[in-house]
Amino acid sequence: MKTNIFCVRDDDIIKYLPSFRYYPGGWADRLKSRSAHEHFTSNSNCPSCKYEPITLRQVASHTAGIPRDFPPAVLLDFPKSMDGAGLPHYNHRRAPTQREILEALQTCPLSDDPGSPPLYSNTGYALLGMAAVAAHRSCGGIGRSYGELVKRDIFDPLGLNGSMFSVQSDVKDKVAVSSYESWEIVSSKHTLLRFFGIGSLMSRHLYTS
Repeated sequence: MKTNIFCVRDDDIIKYLPSFRYYPGGWADRLKSRSAHEHFTSNSNCPSCKYEPITLRQVASHTAGIPRDFPPAVLLDFPKSMDGAGLPHYNHRRAPTQREILEALQTCPLSDDPGSPPLYSNTGYALLGMAAVAAHRSCGGIGRSYGELVKRDIFDPLGLNGSMFSVQSDVKDKVAVSSYESWEIVSSKHTLLRFFGIGSLMSRHLYTS
C-alpha cells in the first residue's frame, strides 16, 4: 500500500529527526568548552546562547545557518591549500553516516543563526533526505533511503527510466560528463548523494516505456 506523507514547511525538523540537535553558540563559546568532542545536550554548555528551532522551510531554503559540508573537512595545509574540503569525492574521505552527520552538528557551531540570509548547505539537504525517509517510515512505509522514495514517487510514475543517482555500467557511455568533474560517472561516488538527498540527480534522456 502506498503511504502519503504531508510535511508542514514550518515544522521543527526535530519532529521527524528526534535526535537532531545543534551547538547553539559560536566558535568562541565552543573553544571555551571542556572537550573538543563535547556534544551539545543542553544550554548548560553555553548559558548565554539561545537555542532556536530549525524548520523544514529554513533547511530547504538554505537559511538554517547549517554549514555546507559536515562533518567538517580536515585541511592540513590551510590557508595555503583547500585540499581536503568538500564532499567525499573531493576530499577522498568515505561518505559519512547519518549518525556522524548528526553528531557533527551537535559538536560544531553553525555558520550563522537559524533564519539568517541564505548559505548553501549540502548538509541541510542531507537532513531533508533523512527527514523524508523518517516521515515515510513513521507512517508504515518500508523505503530505506531517499533514493528509493524518489524512484517510487517521481521516476516510476512519470516513466523516467533514464533518470538516476548512480550511473550504471550499461548507460555509462551515454552520460555527458565534463572533463573537470569526471567522477560523476563513478557510481561509488554517489553513495552519500543517493541516500541523503544532497543532489546529483542525472538523466541520460527522458522517455516513457
